[in-house]
Amino acid sequence: VLSRLAHAEEAPAETAQAAFDEGVSGLAHEPKSDFVLQPCEACTLAAFDNAIDEIALASEEVRQGVLDACTKLVVLNGDYTWDQAMLVAAMADALELTRPDWM
Repeated sequence: VLSRLAHAEEAPAETAQAAFDEGVSGLAHEPKSDFVLQPCEACTLAAFDNAIDEIALASEEVRQGVLDACTKLVVLNGDYTWDQAMLVAAMADALELTRPDWM
């Protein structure tokens, strides 16, 4: 999920990595090194949907934590793409959580 959002920024790979790292820093999981930015080709909508389906099985606290980490990633530079906003909105809806205030 974080990889898809990072690549949706339509920016150089270094920016995608920085955004991904920002999102990972917001997760309540250690070690952070368990998370690796996936190549853009692997970040299909089908893979995103499958990940959301898995996250939806988690507790509300975990689901909210993932959504918050995604939000942190998306707003890193004070701007975001339409694709990023739509992915976060779809994610919030699928996880039965409130959409972030910036939406």
